[in-house]
Amino acid sequence: MKALIGALVLAGLFTTQANAASCGQMIEAKSEAKATIAYLNSKIKDARNADVIAELVDQRSALVQKIQILDSKINDLCKGDDYND
Repeated sequence: MKALIGALVLAGLFTTQANAASCGQMIEAKSEAKATIAYLNSKIKDARNADVIAELVDQRSALVQKIQILDSKINDLCKGDDYND
Protein backbone atom coordinates (compact mmCIF):
# COMPACT_ATOMS: atom_id res chain seq x y z
CA MET A 1 0.00 0.00 0.00
CA LYS A 2 2.85 2.38 0.86
CA ALA A 3 4.43 1.62 -2.51
CA LEU A 4 1.20 2.49 -4.32
CA ILE A 5 0.90 5.77 -2.46
CA GLY A 6 4.55 6.49 -3.16
CA ALA A 7 4.06 5.75 -6.86
CA LEU A 8 1.05 8.07 -7.02
CA VAL A 9 2.97 10.84 -5.27
CA LEU A 10 5.89 10.35 -7.67
CA ALA A 11 3.57 10.42 -10.67
CA GLY A 12 2.08 13.68 -9.42
CA LEU A 13 5.50 15.21 -8.91
CA PHE A 14 6.65 14.06 -12.34
CA THR A 15 3.55 15.58 -13.95
CA THR A 16 4.16 18.87 -12.20
CA GLN A 17 7.83 18.75 -13.15
CA ALA A 18 6.98 18.00 -16.78
CA ASN A 19 4.57 20.93 -16.93
CA ALA A 20 7.17 23.40 -15.68
CA ALA A 21 10.20 22.05 -17.55
CA SER A 22 11.68 23.15 -20.84
CA CYS A 23 11.93 20.68 -23.70
CA GLY A 24 15.61 20.09 -23.01
CA GLN A 25 14.90 19.40 -19.35
CA MET A 26 12.14 16.97 -20.22
CA ILE A 27 14.37 15.10 -22.67
CA GLU A 28 17.11 14.92 -20.04
CA ALA A 29 14.65 13.69 -17.40
CA LYS A 30 13.43 11.01 -19.81
CA SER A 31 17.00 9.86 -20.43
CA GLU A 32 17.72 9.74 -16.69
CA ALA A 33 14.53 7.76 -16.08
CA LYS A 34 15.54 5.23 -18.74
CA ALA A 35 18.95 4.83 -17.12
CA THR A 36 17.33 4.32 -13.73
CA ILE A 37 14.99 1.70 -15.20
CA ALA A 38 18.00 -0.19 -16.56
CA TYR A 39 19.59 -0.05 -13.10
CA LEU A 40 16.36 -1.25 -11.43
CA ASN A 41 16.10 -4.11 -13.94
CA SER A 42 19.54 -5.33 -12.94
CA LYS A 43 18.63 -5.04 -9.24
CA ILE A 44 15.40 -6.98 -9.85
CA LYS A 45 17.37 -9.78 -11.53
CA ASP A 46 19.76 -9.99 -8.57
CA ALA A 47 17.14 -9.70 -5.82
CA ARG A 48 16.05 -12.77 -3.91
CA ASN A 49 13.53 -11.26 -1.50
CA ALA A 50 9.96 -10.97 -2.82
CA ASP A 51 9.31 -7.75 -0.89
CA VAL A 52 12.44 -6.14 -2.35
CA ILE A 53 11.46 -7.28 -5.84
CA ALA A 54 7.96 -5.86 -5.40
CA GLU A 55 9.34 -2.50 -4.27
CA LEU A 56 11.78 -2.36 -7.19
CA VAL A 57 9.01 -3.26 -9.64
CA ASP A 58 6.84 -0.49 -8.17
CA GLN A 59 9.68 2.01 -8.61
CA ARG A 60 10.20 0.83 -12.19
CA SER A 61 6.47 1.16 -12.91
CA ALA A 62 6.48 4.74 -11.61
CA LEU A 63 9.39 5.55 -13.90
CA VAL A 64 7.65 3.97 -16.88
CA GLN A 65 4.67 6.21 -16.17
CA LYS A 66 7.02 9.20 -15.92
CA ILE A 67 8.48 8.37 -19.33
CA GLN A 68 5.01 8.08 -20.84
CA ILE A 69 4.04 11.47 -19.42
CA LEU A 70 7.27 13.03 -20.63
CA ASP A 71 6.83 11.49 -24.10
CA SER A 72 3.37 12.97 -24.32
CA LYS A 73 4.54 16.40 -23.13
CA ILE A 74 7.54 16.36 -25.48
CA ASN A 75 5.34 15.43 -28.43
CA ASP A 76 2.73 18.06 -27.55
CA LEU A 77 5.02 20.93 -26.61
CA CYS A 78 8.34 20.39 -28.35
CA LYS A 79 7.60 18.94 -31.75
CA GLY A 80 5.08 21.48 -32.99
CA ASP A 81 5.65 24.07 -35.67
CA ASP A 82 5.35 26.87 -33.13
CA TYR A 83 7.96 25.49 -30.69
CA ASN A 84 10.33 28.18 -29.44
CA ASP A 85 12.46 27.17 -26.43
